[in-house]
Amino acid sequence: MDERSSSEEFWADAIKRLRDKPAARYRLAQKNMPLPAAFREAAVALRAMIRERRKAGESYEELLRLLYITAAQEDFLLRTAYIEGIGPGYNVAERIPKRVWRTLEFPYEQIGYKELPLLTKTDVKWLIAAWGEPRQHRSAQDFYHDLWAKYVAMTRRAMRAADRRLDRQIDEILGSGRSQASGVVAEARPRGLDWQREPDRMETMAKQKLRTNGLRVAAPKRRTPGSFLIEIVLWLCFLVPGVIYSLWRVSARHFVCPACGSREIVPVDSLRAKQLLEASSPSR
Repeated sequence: MDERSSSEEFWADAIKRLRDKPAARYRLAQKNMPLPAAFREAAVALRAMIRERRKAGESYEELLRLLYITAAQEDFLLRTAYIEGIGPGYNVAERIPKRVWRTLEFPYEQIGYKELPLLTKTDVKWLIAAWGEPRQHRSAQDFYHDLWAKYVAMTRRAMRAADRRLDRQIDEILGSGRSQASGVVAEARPRGLDWQREPDRMETMAKQKLRTNGLRVAAPKRRTPGSFLIEIVLWLCFLVPGVIYSLWRVSARHFVCPACGSREIVPVDSLRAKQLLEASSPSR
């Protein structure tokens, strides 16, 4: 995902300076989809261009079509906020290749406008004036239900594979000392934590995070606490302490901002992230 402009600037900061350049604003927003704020910015830019065309008495139907497609794409990718066993629906949306969802057709007659939350009342008036009332209204995600379900299943399989990889890593760490240290290992498992699966599940769900201090969206970096050198020494000299230390390092892994190391990060599709991005976005 391209989260920066050509000058390596955070895209949400760059787009603020494009308020009077709707075409450039639209192109930058397109590059940063499927971020929720990117769809909103694209819609704002398209509305500005439509108003310019209307004021000049020029045709704007092609821009209106792009606005409708943008709203339908946003609904298809971001309609589901949370999926059991996966987490934020954005995790699925990000897995769908752009070449797939950008080539989908969204027929106005079959999808309508009532189930597309990105559309405003003014947008709807323009649509009805241009194309009339549709035959029905349904969500874009429901219209492509089978395709969405396919990528939900793919995401689940990828997360399970990540779980299995971590299981193997734990087995390798324990090695021949498993039987001797089994009692200590049981005591070392952090309470309330799915100690075998949580780190990689976090990694899958955290592909994109928002740093709350500075509003930077990026793929976070996983940080393992402690020292690898100390871990090696403990394994060579003291078996049981080595097992405990290794388990602690694995279970205490966490994600940080790749730029500054801050732990103040939240999923981009979380309520907190939406509030921060909304506050930082240019007014419509």
